[in-house]
This record gives sequence, structure tokens and C-alpha cells, in this order.
Amino acid sequence: MEDPKLIATLIPSDTSSHTANAFCHKHNRDRYLAPEDIDGPALSSREPTPAPSELIDEHCKYDFTHRLALKFGKKVKNPAKGFCFGANTKICDVLSGTRRHGISNVHLYMTFGAFDGKKRLIPKDVSTHGTAVAYSGQARDEVHDHFVWILDLDKEEGKWEVEVCTKR
Repeated sequence: MEDPKLIATLIPSDTSSHTANAFCHKHNRDRYLAPEDIDGPALSSREPTPAPSELIDEHCKYDFTHRLALKFGKKVKNPAKGFCFGANTKICDVLSGTRRHGISNVHLYMTFGAFDGKKRLIPKDVSTHGTAVAYSGQARDEVHDHFVWILDLDKEEGKWEVEVCTKR
């Protein structure tokens, strides 16, 4: 059963491991989810290896990497603005990287609001370098400075893959 307090699970998408390393930082300890056992779901010794895809739960495919969980009830440093992501641990709720990797001291706020009767996740870029928000790979290269996205995450089957990318 899914956690009713869960807003979003963040998964690193960069190939350089900078984000995964930031997720593991002690500053993110109360939101950090460690990778699950790499062996995956339990299989009997008579089942083929690798496991047929129907035996692997679609919702667990990201459990084998470092993740952060954003939840209701976790205190944030500035409730009026929401979760703060960036390089400055004194200001930010979530350390998302370092300045040398293109992360501003305060890079992004993530909040949750209601529009048109639906609850929406709202990323707000406040960075020096800009941010791109992609839905399932679309718009990955569209970098915006000081921009607000209102994410419509309603999807009948499965879950949306939303990627937040920093650009230097």
C-alpha cells in the first residue's frame, strides 16, 4: 500500500552520479531511501534467470537506485514556499548538488497546490542557471529561468515520469 503522505519520489536521472551523491548526503538523511537489494523480488530456484518481466513489479523498477521521498508532515524551512532545493544546506530542505555542478544556492522550490479542483505539484525555478522540466522525456532541453510549472499528474495507467534538469 502506498504511503498516503507521499507527494513524490525523486530519482536521479543524470549519468554523472552527482545527483545520487547529493541524495546520499547527510543533509537529506530524513528523506533518503537507499537502493533495495539488487536481487529484486524473490524467485524460486526453478524460475528462469533473468526473471520474466511479468514477475517484476512495474512500481518497483526505480527501487534499485538512490531516492528521496517528499512527504506531507515533514517540516520545511520555509512553509510559504515549499520544499527548497539547492546547494546551500543552511537555506535548503534538500541538497541537490553543488555550485560547481550548476546548482544555485537556492535552485528550485517544490510546492503542492490545488488548481481546477485538482491537486498539482508545482516546481518554481529561482536559479541562476535555469531548469528544464520534462514529462516522460518531452521538453528536456527547454531551459527556463524563474519559471513556474504546474504539473498535471493525472494519469489513468501507471505514473508520470517527470524529470527536473539543471542546465549550466
